Amino acid sequence: MARQEADEMSERVHQKSQLQEAQHRASAMSREVQVLRHSLEATKLQLQQLQETLAARENAHREELSTRYKLNSPDLQQIIQEKVKNAERSFQAEQTKQQERSVGPQLKLCHFNIHFTSFKKPHFNLCGHSIFENPCIDLFLLVLKCIAIPGSDISTADISV
Repeated sequence: MARQEADEMSERVHQKSQLQEAQHRASAMSREVQVLRHSLEATKLQLQQLQETLAARENAHREELSTRYKLNSPDLQQIIQEKVKNAERSFQAEQTKQQERSVGPQLKLCHFNIHFTSFKKPHFNLCGHSIFENPCIDLFLLVLKCIAIPGSDISTADISV
């Protein structure tokens, strides 16, 4: 009988230890479930925040796109045409300014020459050379004959001194 009691006692101890072990495992699993639930809640909250951020960015992007011009839109074409016209005007003004700088003095000299030669009729001296009534004009014409004016339509043959 003692042996039977000892076996029963041993069996109870063994069952009790298995029960305690199962309780420990259940407790550990319960803690793990709580940790996983907490992690799940944090992940859900983070997902919700990310969805809200994405929605806000999509709205901002949509608004930004609505303020932009489409490539084929008439508004964009008009703006481009205005910019091109302004650039062309600026280019023409700069080109005119450059031409005036390079050709301007020569043209003024030619116009001055034409002005004086059209007003005065030359007198001829004994040698057959023309002499104007004004000696300054004679000197001016002599200078014109001595210098070459590129691009001038007046040749030295037109000037007789």
